[in-house]
Amino acid sequence: MPNDYLCKSCSLVFSTGWYHLTAGASVTLLACSGCGTCYSIFHAPDQDCPDTLQAQPEPATGLEDGSGLYWSSLKEWQPFEVDGTPMPAKEEGSLSHCQSNTDPLGISQVTCHYCKLKGSLLANWLADNEHCPRCHGNSLVCQAEWMT
Repeated sequence: MPNDYLCKSCSLVFSTGWYHLTAGASVTLLACSGCGTCYSIFHAPDQDCPDTLQAQPEPATGLEDGSGLYWSSLKEWQPFEVDGTPMPAKEEGSLSHCQSNTDPLGISQVTCHYCKLKGSLLANWLADNEHCPRCHGNSLVCQAEWMT
């Protein structure tokens, strides 16, 4: 179940968690703990297809109007590349995110392309963590929880 976060000071927005798509596919949403840049992993339903890691080009800014969270600067998801090569997030034969509590996708070794912090991508933001990764204030709130 994804959670949407908003910083009341700088309007940074990001989501963490995972959700199901049709036909057995799913998506894991991650955020960089160093800058708030959004990442996503598409988990293919076919175990023979590698999962793919995607990233936003920069941290997203949202607007709040009292009725919910609006993504004002979310750009098109870009394949995450390492040295110019798209990075599959799953090696052949590894387990999906639903089957293991370890790190079969190797996310703990990924360096954020925006702030260059290694091992900073989080799929679960602690509920009591109000520290904003962009402005470093304590104004981060969980704006919404949703499920599919």
